[in-house]
Amino acid sequence: MGEAKEIYSAPNIGATSAWFHLAYDLFCLENNAKLQAKLIARLKNKDGFRGARYEVFVAAAMIRAGFEIEFENEEEGSSTHCEFTATCKASGRRYSVEAKQRNPDHQTGDQNSRYHLGRRLHGALRKEAKYPRIVFVDINVPDTATGDEIPVFLERALTNIRASEGRKINGRPLPPAYLFVTNHPFEHNLEGSVFRTSVLAEGFQIPDFKIDTAFPSIRAAYESRKAHADMHQLLKSMNEHSAVPVTFNGEAPELAFGEHQPRLLIGETYLVPMRMVRRSGENSLRQRWM
Repeated sequence: MGEAKEIYSAPNIGATSAWFHLAYDLFCLENNAKLQAKLIARLKNKDGFRGARYEVFVAAAMIRAGFEIEFENEEEGSSTHCEFTATCKASGRRYSVEAKQRNPDHQTGDQNSRYHLGRRLHGALRKEAKYPRIVFVDINVPDTATGDEIPVFLERALTNIRASEGRKINGRPLPPAYLFVTNHPFEHNLEGSVFRTSVLAEGFQIPDFKIDTAFPSIRAAYESRKAHADMHQLLKSMNEHSAVPVTFNGEAPELAFGEHQPRLLIGETYLVPMRMVRRSGENSLRQRWM
């Protein structure tokens, strides 16, 4: 018998949180080898790490929410492409997904530009899309608050985003999109243990998917929720998986790390040792489970 394994705990600082979130996201991509291999190759390029890291998060978040992810065909150069095509397993609907991250203002010190997401949103909406659009934008600002109130930076970003509605690109109105604004402030507090992740969902030029939409009746609210059920499913999953679980596959830590007899799980295949015995005077063999 070896020594019993133990479960250790330590303060969760920004550096370790960033590391474990990346590991958990890559774990969620494990069942899509092509997707994982391509994104890992991009992560190894330090110049493009930040953008690749955010794409890993977006892909993993959608997989956890019940979507299948596949890359757009970037070799087809006659038009621009979004990062992914996502198919909801529950509804069968397909979406074109784009991921953008705002660069931090460490050098400029411009406090106002951190809330201006219009340029990144316009860049995402300029790309050709075969299906309804989902755009993820990471605002990338420090946040050491501990309350449940909507962060001020998200309120200001929302105001900036809504100011972009009605604008045109090359004389054409901007297309509608489901917009998810996120914030993962780990890199801003690498040695600290106080940071808060956030996500805000907004319908860009989708009136009944705005966070403050008032419905005239319960039926209208129900019909709206049904029409956007895939996005409500995605938002719910992002909230439920905002923290990295102790075990990536959801197994109880005591069973995963402790000393115990292996459990028999339904659906798994096991090799069970057995012994063949012959009783005197009998020609038949009997099996006895060990």
